[in-house]
Amino acid sequence: MAPLTGRPRLLFLAVWWTMLVAASIAMMASLPATYRYITTVPPAINLGLTTMNGVHLGPAVDSVAAKTGIANGDLLVAVDGRPVTEADWATVDRLLDGAIGSQVALTIRKPSGEQVTRTLTRDPELARRALRPYALFPGASRWAFGLLNLISYSLVPWVCALLLMLRRGRDTLAPWTSLMLLCGATAAAVFSSGGSMGGSGLASIAIGAINILSASLPVMILAIFPDGRFASRWSALLFVAAPILFGILVFTDVFGALGGAIEISLYLLAVAAIFVRARGLPAGTERQQIRWALFGFAAMVAAFCLNAALNYPIEAATDYGVYAWLTVVAVAVQSMTNILFCLVFTISLLRYRLFDVDATISNSVVYGGLTLGMVGIFAASEKLIEAIGEEYLGRSTGALASGLAAAMAAMLIVPVHHRVSDWVEKRFRSGLVQLRRGLPLLVGDLRETSSAEILANAALARIEDGVRASHGAVVIGDAVLAVRDIDGAAVEAWLTRRMAPVDGPAKMQIDRTDPLFPLRIPLHAEAVGAMGWLLLGARPDGSFYGRDERETLEDIVDPTARGLAVAMERERRIAAQDTRFKLLSAEIDALRTIVKKLEGQASEAGA
Repeated sequence: MAPLTGRPRLLFLAVWWTMLVAASIAMMASLPATYRYITTVPPAINLGLTTMNGVHLGPAVDSVAAKTGIANGDLLVAVDGRPVTEADWATVDRLLDGAIGSQVALTIRKPSGEQVTRTLTRDPELARRALRPYALFPGASRWAFGLLNLISYSLVPWVCALLLMLRRGRDTLAPWTSLMLLCGATAAAVFSSGGSMGGSGLASIAIGAINILSASLPVMILAIFPDGRFASRWSALLFVAAPILFGILVFTDVFGALGGAIEISLYLLAVAAIFVRARGLPAGTERQQIRWALFGFAAMVAAFCLNAALNYPIEAATDYGVYAWLTVVAVAVQSMTNILFCLVFTISLLRYRLFDVDATISNSVVYGGLTLGMVGIFAASEKLIEAIGEEYLGRSTGALASGLAAAMAAMLIVPVHHRVSDWVEKRFRSGLVQLRRGLPLLVGDLRETSSAEILANAALARIEDGVRASHGAVVIGDAVLAVRDIDGAAVEAWLTRRMAPVDGPAKMQIDRTDPLFPLRIPLHAEAVGAMGWLLLGARPDGSFYGRDERETLEDIVDPTARGLAVAMERERRIAAQDTRFKLLSAEIDALRTIVKKLEGQASEAGA
């Protein structure tokens, strides 16, 4: 696939602007429906109940409903004698709704199959009293669901689509990705406003086409990601099959398990396609783009698994406050999956801060591992303390077990953090680790055997690889000692107009507006003083260095400056010795000449 030009580009722009307007209108149209949803308290709440999927009951809101025997896992069969079904949520809500203070008879089927009828009174204070200790309000989960859905499925894709088109509108994949995001934003907004595939006519066909595009474009783009070329024949087959299969799924209403299996299989094949492509790419921009995409999908899978795992404690919750908080967290995690999907594509195709992917991955793994470790330590400690208390004290320790488990987790957080950080740094940021540990050893070896110029070039090469610098230079005094990936004359010209002389232990200089050397680190060591500067250009994507990279550079400057000082002193000493040796050799030659001359004169006199 080549970048769009000429008439195809004009046609594409017409479609893109149409979708931008459609997405904007659909988002505006969804606002009233979203507002009604988040401001409407579910009728079941006023009865002291929670409902999941219409007729499935969650934990009782307070003790009033709990005393009636209604519990999590019960099934609502009838309201005031009128049967209800899971498919008709609206009817269930309408039957449960009523005047405050009035009563309603509910027929409940227990998991055992037993049916019972309970009478409850509508009271809006039930939920408020139950949620007050948990710092929540009735309908908090609806607020989270409505607002986060609007942000993650409509607003974020709309902004990312606009940004991609404005910044990378003439690239190969960015315009198509922008169109994909607009289609997804439109489909989500239409669904939020109450639109569906039902009915007939042009509107239904248009909505169906948008749904097909929003579902198939991600697979098609991944099949040719990131350079618009097919990595293999099966990626080309995937590119062609995606719109056909999603078209069948949408217009034939083949959803459920079969539709989900087909959709997941297509996405997995698309991810496998870019994974195979990544293995054959050398280090560079395209490889970093693919790493961002793979990181995004890995994070999405983790969020999806976390969301699925939260369903079990939600369904098993017996306390309404815990149930409400778990529901809010599950909604936030679900929304995060789509936000990650949009962000990784945008970052990758904008080619902005591509080389931050290692730091992003490592920080995510550190915080995720630390969180899981602390939760595991707390849970295990609490259970162990409770078991010990029951065994030796003959009673439950209750809050004491929770307090001791929290204290134990707090004591272990620092060593666990160090262990996780060290492992993650070695696994995901090996370049910085090798630079921090390996460069001092390299400098220590070379300073005794090599010239300062060789040492500077070797150190500069290691530094560039470690922090992914586009180019660099080492300056000693006013002279350029070493350059890499840049012309020495350009460095000398830059020095005459930009670089201040070194007159002391200067600090690291940062000038993001400088296109040549935005980062300048003084070469300064204790007992050596200031010698010069290490000058580094921006990273290949034009972005600046992160905090970890700057800290690593500050750590290796001292041994580098000391090694250069030793090498230069050794060179000076050797040069002085060479000069003296030459002088002595010249004097010896002169003496030999005189001796030979005297010997010749003596021979002539004797003759």
